[in-house]
Parts: sequence; structure tokens; C-alpha cells
Amino acid sequence: MSSELRARRDGVQLEKYYEDDEFPLPSIVYEFESDRSTAVEVRVAEVLPEGIGPEDIGFHTDLGRDNWSLTAEELVWRGTVEPDGCERAVFALRPDQKYDIERLVDEPDAFDVQVPDPASLPARAGTFTRSAGSDGEDDPADDEDTTDVDREVARWGGNGAAAAAADDDLPDEPATEGTADEPATRRTADEPATGETADDETSIDPTDGESLADRLVAELRVGNVSAENRRYLQRELGGVQPRGSVDARLQQLQAKLSDFEAYADAVEEFLDEGGTAEQLTETVETRLDAFEDDLRTLESTVAELAELQGDVADLDELTSTVADHESELESLEEDLSSLEEDLSSLDEDMSSLEKDLSSVQEGLETVREEVDAVSAELSGVTGTVEELGAELLRLDEEATDGVEDRLAEIEAELEDVCEFADTLQEALQN
Repeated sequence: MSSELRARRDGVQLEKYYEDDEFPLPSIVYEFESDRSTAVEVRVAEVLPEGIGPEDIGFHTDLGRDNWSLTAEELVWRGTVEPDGCERAVFALRPDQKYDIERLVDEPDAFDVQVPDPASLPARAGTFTRSAGSDGEDDPADDEDTTDVDREVARWGGNGAAAAAADDDLPDEPATEGTADEPATRRTADEPATGETADDETSIDPTDGESLADRLVAELRVGNVSAENRRYLQRELGGVQPRGSVDARLQQLQAKLSDFEAYADAVEEFLDEGGTAEQLTETVETRLDAFEDDLRTLESTVAELAELQGDVADLDELTSTVADHESELESLEEDLSSLEEDLSSLDEDMSSLEKDLSSVQEGLETVREEVDAVSAELSGVTGTVEELGAELLRLDEEATDGVEDRLAEIEAELEDVCEFADTLQEALQN
């Protein structure tokens, strides 16, 4: 439902909206809801929007088609809404056309509510006459080719141009049964069904074998037909239409008849190909039995598949366990690879330490050689000291008065030598 309109008149609410899901054809729906305590007559009239003609509109036989009337310019619905009741009216649109939906669901040009006289209510609530030009039968198709769309529209009873002459301002009456050559007649709401006026005007008694046309002419001659009905009859009989318009209407009716014949031929062909309903039923039953056999086979197959699914589930569980073990094995392999890398690193470190140890040992040998050299030098110094001591004793014995200066010099030299020896010894110790 894309658009909707609400209006209210004298206790009756109208909801009008576009519907393209509920029905086979796109439709405009009117819903009337009354909160009055008595039945009311409702009349809704709309001027057809530009670009939409009578041939684009249809009415469904099961959705109050008799309540509608259609002219070339106006669409009218008349019906009775029961006390505290609801009434629904629907007209369909051709699906192969584009329409202004906002314009179609606009407020009606006329929305009238009145309480009817109980004596004037129809025998069946909600039943009104068809639009002029209808003989009481549904049109099988529109004046287009018999495509699927045309047949669907035909099922909804598209009025076409044959209904274009109906006048919604004329009073309604129940449809008169007659032949296709007899014009549809109407009478006013206050006109008795027998053709007599309420004031006991002159009446025409029908004679045996007298046709409806003869009686109508007689009524016209004596003046028992109102001016309004005279104008209506004049329009219906072609008094105000050019001859070409009548020919066009006849051609449209002939085209509709041809479409209906084609539809009937298609139905006969379908029956010839598909057979009668009993044959179709037997065929369906046979196919149903075969389907039941196939279903049983399928159920057996499903049971086998269920067992296989159990085995597959066990296999999946085993596969999951193996996958877990494989994952653990991969983890162990990764740890082993890491250990191998660590061992290789340790080997490299060991080789480096061995090289460093060799270097240290070589340095130690060098230090030892240096210590031995220093020790040899120290030994030489010690011998020199001893020699100096002996020389000192000798000089002391030989010294005379003047030797003390020489002795002081020698002692100074000796102290220097001792300091050098101490320094050298400390160096060797370090």
C-alpha cells in the first residue's frame, strides 16, 4: 500500500488506497465504515484522471461489480453500508499502463451519504444496476489482443467503450433481463415497477405477443416516461450520437466477441489436451501414488544417510584427534629445532672461548718471559749492590780525612740503586 486517503461524511468514514499485492491486478480500494445506527446509502463519484479511459478500468464479479457505473468521463459507486458495518469496493487497473497513483487516490469529486427510505432499499443490500450497455454478463476480454494481461483484465470485467454511454446521474434500477437487441431501461426511484405513475396516469395494458419495444413506444406516446428517462433513451438509441460513433461501438463489440471466441477455443483446446476433470484427477492420483513410492524410497535413503552421517561423525572425531596429535608433534619438532639452534650457538660460543683461552695462554707465556728477564736484571743489580758494599768497606778502610765526601756520593748512588731495585721488584710482583 503506497498511498491512502481518509475522508468522513455524516458518520461514514471512507478510506481509499492503492493496492498492488492483495489482488492479481493493481487496484484502487474503497473501504466504508459506518458508526450510524441505521443503514445509509453512499455515493462516490470521481472524474477519470487524464490519460485513463473506461477501457483501463475493470470490476471483479465477486467484489461488488454491480455497484459500479462508468462513463467516458466519470466513475461512480453506489451502495448501502449497514449499521456499524463495513463495505468494500474495488476497481482494477490495467497492469501494462503507468498511472499517477497520487492522483488516483485523491479525494473523490463527490462523497454523499443519505439515509434511504426503507421501502426504496433493494431486495439485496449492496446490489445496484450495471452501467448502461451491459447485458448482465461479464466481458471475457478487453478490446486488446488476448494476451495474459488482457485475459486477467477480462476476468475483472473491464467495461470498455460499451459502458461509455452510462449516465451516473440517472436513477438506478435492477438490471432488466432481455435479448442483446433490447435496450437497457431505467426508471426513477418513485416510479412503480409496472410502468404506472403514482398519480394513476394513463397506463398501457400489455397485449399477448407485444414486444418490450412496442410497450416502450406506447408508454412514450401516452407520456408516462419522464423527461429524464426520455433523454437517457435518446442517448442510448443513438439520437445524439453520430452514426460513426455507433459503428465504432459495434466494431468494438464485434472485437470483444472475437476475443471471447478465441478464449473459448483456447479453453476447448486446453480441455482436449488435458482431458476432463476426472481424467486429470486420475492422472494426479497416479502421480501422487508414484510420488508416495518415491517418498518412501527417499525416507529409506535418508535413514541410510543418517547412519552414514553417524560414521562420518565418528571419523570426524578421529580425524580431530589425529589433527591434535599432529599439532603436538609439530610443536615438538619446533622445540627440537629450537634446541638444535641453541646447541649450534653453544658450539660457536665454545669455539670462541677456546680461541680466547689460547690467546690468554700466549699472553701468559709472554708475561712469564718478561718476568724471567726482569728477574735476571734484578739478579744483576743485586750483584752490583754487593760489589758496591765490598768497595765501600774497602774505601772505608782506606779512607782518610777527605773520603767522607766520596762516601756520601756513593751512598746517594746506592740509595738510587735501591729505589730502582724496589721499583723493579714491585713491577715484577704486579
